[in-house]
Amino acid sequence: MRDARSREISLRQYIDFSAYQDPHCRFLFYLLTLVKASQEIRELLRTAHVVCDRYLSSTLVYHWALHEELERVDVSWLPILRPDHEYLLVIDDESKHRERLRNRNESRTDEVLENNAQYLRQVQAKYRKLRLREVDTAQESVEVIVERLAKEILYGCSDLV
Repeated sequence: MRDARSREISLRQYIDFSAYQDPHCRFLFYLLTLVKASQEIRELLRTAHVVCDRYLSSTLVYHWALHEELERVDVSWLPILRPDHEYLLVIDDESKHRERLRNRNESRTDEVLENNAQYLRQVQAKYRKLRLREVDTAQESVEVIVERLAKEILYGCSDLV
């Protein structure tokens, strides 16, 4: 595919680049990827545990923030596996949040959306409506947080603040 600057881009990059012009198309594309991921997860669950980052809830809230009408779409009929556990990882310290965004992998395709502060505030509000368990990640390393979440999930130990 070619965008307005006539350079080759992937389908996902095109969909993400066009997010504001056609959020319905973007939503359907991401729902399709969840259906495909669910097939792969079912296979993996036969022999192991599976951890997903940015799975069902994130797909929903990011699109709900893009276009209010998408909140009314019923996705329950789709063959998408529902997670056993969900957490909302947050960084309440604004400077640490900006630092983490700067240090992210440069291959992000949602850069247009992630650089829009108003959009990100809407996403956060939509997430909080889901009432997921919130874990502040500002003070600890990724490794420590993963260890604590795994302990909680596997052994029912909850020492998360």
